Order: sequence, then C-alpha cells, then structure tokens
Amino acid sequence: MSNRRNRTRIAVLLLLIVCVFPCNAAKKKKSKAASSDSSAVTLSAPKSANYVYFVSLSEEVLSKFENGSPDSIRAAVAQIRKSAIEYKEDEKVILSVARSIMEIAWTGERITWDAPVVTTKNSYTGAIESVKNGIYDVSTGQKDFLSTVLPSLLVVASPLHNDYFDKSYQDLKKSLDMRPKSVLANYLMGKLLCKMNRYKEAITYLKVANADAPNCFQISYALSESYLKSQDYSAARMSAELLLDRYPQNLEVLKLCAETSFLQQDYTSCEEYVARVLQQEPENMQYILFRVKILLEKKEYIKAASLLDVYSRTDSSSRDYLLLRAKLQHYWNRNNTASLATIEEAISRYPDDGEILSFASQIASITGGKVAGKTAGELAAKIIEKDPENVSALQINLNDLIKNGKWQEAYSAASHLLSLLPESEDLQFSYINICLALKKNDEAWNIAHNLYLRNSQSDTVIQQYIKVLIALGNTSEAKSLIDGLLPSANSKMRSFLYYETSFVVTSDDDILNALRSSLTSNPRNSDSLFRLYEFYYQKKEYRKAQYYLKQVVALNPNNEIYLQLNSELENLIKR
Repeated sequence: MSNRRNRTRIAVLLLLIVCVFPCNAAKKKKSKAASSDSSAVTLSAPKSANYVYFVSLSEEVLSKFENGSPDSIRAAVAQIRKSAIEYKEDEKVILSVARSIMEIAWTGERITWDAPVVTTKNSYTGAIESVKNGIYDVSTGQKDFLSTVLPSLLVVASPLHNDYFDKSYQDLKKSLDMRPKSVLANYLMGKLLCKMNRYKEAITYLKVANADAPNCFQISYALSESYLKSQDYSAARMSAELLLDRYPQNLEVLKLCAETSFLQQDYTSCEEYVARVLQQEPENMQYILFRVKILLEKKEYIKAASLLDVYSRTDSSSRDYLLLRAKLQHYWNRNNTASLATIEEAISRYPDDGEILSFASQIASITGGKVAGKTAGELAAKIIEKDPENVSALQINLNDLIKNGKWQEAYSAASHLLSLLPESEDLQFSYINICLALKKNDEAWNIAHNLYLRNSQSDTVIQQYIKVLIALGNTSEAKSLIDGLLPSANSKMRSFLYYETSFVVTSDDDILNALRSSLTSNPRNSDSLFRLYEFYYQKKEYRKAQYYLKQVVALNPNNEIYLQLNSELENLIKR
C-alpha cells in the first residue's frame, strides 16, 4: 500500500515538472526575444513625444483656432460650444485666448461667446496678459503654434517701444513654419514688417492673409496702407476704394482714399474725400490744411488764402501752416522775400523736416540766393543725407552743381539720377550739357541723336540737337537745320536759333547781327545778353560789356557768379 502511494506521488511530481518546465522555458525565450526587439527599436528610432495641451480638441477644431481669422475663430467656437459647466480646462483656455485675439487683433469684429474663467496658470493666457501689459512674453516655452505666435499680438496692441521687433520676427517665422497659411500669423508678420519700414515684404504676408480672409477690415486696410507706403499708389488707391465700397463712412478709409488720390494728382476726387472727412470732423484742422494743399495744386489761390487765414487764428506756427503759407506767397503773391522769411521760420522750428528743406532748396535754386544761410545745393545735400534717393533733392543738387560749373561732380550726379529716371527728357538735356562741358562729345551725341530720332518735332529736343551739332563741329548741318526752322518758329524759339547762329558764323558783324536778332525776338534771353557781354569784354569795350551784363544781373538778381563778374567789371572801369 505504501509502495503504491509512493509511486502515485512520483507520477504527480513528474507531471508537474513536465508541465512547468516548458512553460518557464517559453517565458524565458519570449522575454529574451522581446529584450532583443526593444534594443533594436531604440537604436533605429529613439522615442519622441509631441507636446499637446489642447487634448479635448480635434485637429480640425484646433487648426481653425490657429488659423486665427475672425470667421475661422467663430467657426471653431461654434463647434465646441456647450454650457459653461461642461467645459474642460483646456477648452476654457482656448475660448479665453480666442476672445482676446478678437479683441486685440480684430477690433470691432462680432464676438459671440463669453470668456470662461480660467483657473490654472498656463502659457497661453499668460502671454495674453503680458501683451495687455505691453510686454513681449519670452517665457511661453514655444511648445506649439499658439505659445509661439501669441506674444506677437503686441505688434497690434500698439506699445510705445520697439525693442521686441527682432524677437517677434523670429517667433513669427517659426509660427509660419508650423502653419504657413495662418491668417493671424501672416497678418502679424505683415504689421511687424510695416513697423520696421519693410513695406514691400509686408505686402507678401498681408496678401496671404487677405486671400483667406478677404472680408476682414484690418487686413484689407493694412494691405492698402502698405501699398501706399511702398509707393505703389495705383494699387493703394484701388484697394482703398474697394474698402470704401464696404465701409462708405469709415473715416480712416476716407483719409486713405484722400491721400492716395492726392499722390496720383487726382485733385478733384481728393477734394471730395477731404470734404467727406470734414463733414464728420468739421474741426479737423489738419484736413483744413489738406484742403489748402489741394487748392494750391488747383491754383485756386484766393480760396487757399482764405482757409489759411481761418487756420492761423488757431495756430500760426505749425509745420504744415508755415510750409503752405510760404508756397502761397511764392506762387500767388510772387513775393519771394516774404516766402523766404516764412520758410526760414519753418526751418528754425523744424530744422530736419524733409519737405520744408525741399521747398527751401527750390526757393534758393529759383532765386539763386541762400535760405537760412544755405545755398540750394547745401539744403539739398542735407535732404540727401537722410534720403539718398530723394529725386527732387537730387535734381536741385544737380542744378546747383551745373550752376557753379562743378562739371565732374555734376556728371556723377546726373548719371545717378538717370538710373532712377531713365525716361526724363529734362534730365537727359542736363546730361547732354554736362557731357559737352566735359568734352564727352560722343556721349552727348548718342543721347541727343536718339532723342531727335524719337521726337524731332519737340522744340526742346531740337535745341539740344543743334547744340550738339555745333559742339561737334557740324556747323553746316546745324546752319541748314536753323535756316529751315526760322520762318515758322515762335519768338522764343527764334531767339534761340539766332543765338546758336552766333556760334556758326565767323565775322564779328555776323555774330553781332545774330545776337541782336536774338534779343529782338526775346529781349530777356540771358544767354544772348551774356554772350554780348563776353564779346565786348574780349574787345576791351568794358562799358558796352557792362551794359549787357547789368541786364543779365537784373534778370538773375541773386546769382552770385553774375554779381561777382559785375563787381569786377565796375572796378576795371574805374581804373
């Protein structure tokens, strides 16, 4: 019995060993294999985790919030809207952030939801609070799109400082790498670039934003303004007037339309826009002065003077008032003495103002005198220091160099201006005269000949062509052309033709006859008068020379070169 019991125990024990061993062996084998597989995965692709804060939102809803346009935000809010007690914490955060975006970036847009109370600290609402306090938040961690883009709302919150521009630019670039079509990111980048005076770059981003949100006022207005600042006046006006169709009473849009139409020299339309602004803001003194600017351009001087008198009762020392008063005195009253006094007062008050300096340099150039102790060239040089491509200042500087006989400097200045204004005939005429003075006859001929081939009916083109022919020694061709033109020429052109004849003929009598005929046609021809002075001066007939030089001085009373020659001649006569 005992042996039988022992055999039974042994059998059970063997059965247990057989059952357990394969199982343990299998576990060990499986464990070993798993360990091997895990090692291989780790080597080929290390584990990485994407940061996700808004776990309650679908990718579709989150992408609408991140798009950031007014319509996109409203659509996203509608998709997650529920009763206040049902919102999860991340949903409360996104709704609060969305409302703040609307209030800061899209002012005036319809907001259809209340911002739930957010109880937990987070980088999103933290960034918003920093923006409201005028601070660029650098502590968001930039873990996702919103934490990267939200600090840049400061761009449209209008802070008084700009020390965050470079940081904002880099963060917006990162944001756009994540969401290239985000309306909010493109709009903020466009606005930032505008503040950095990089208007052409700004247009690129604003166009992207406008394409996806064409009905958003802020984007459309920013785009129009950028066109204006980049000097694309046609595009600026077109976009501004399209905006005005949607917002016919909006003052900012009316002002934009007024400015763009003025720059396009459409003074009739501009006056209408200004009148509409003044209907809403009758006490807007700046726009009263704007109307004066328009009236000056339209040469309606009596109306302009009346409005300036009205304005002067409020302020007679403002920058615009002084500038416009000086222009009125110059163009209407023809009182350059009064105009000089006014513009000198303007310079004393606003010494670095480009437009004031520009008009002052024009007055100095016209009169040949000085304004505030500076010549036209010196005033123009001051403008060019700050604005190297200011065409008006460059032109005045060129004229001053020519007047003072600084031909080599004039040649460089004219070459630069021609690169900016290659189609300007007046500039090409100046370039021809400079080339002739420097004996660069081939250059002068190429320009004059091309102009003549294109427009042989223009008196000014013909004059330059004849000058070059004579300078090159082609006197027979020049004389033939002059003889053919004289019978039908007007008095001014006839005076020029006789003056040029004096360089073709050789005898003294023929020279004098040509010059006298020139003055018969136009007694105020300074070139002919001065040539007669030179003729008699060379003959040492100083009193006759003085007779003609005094007439030149009378026509150019502020020209220091003529005044100096007259003084020297008087001393010579007294000996």
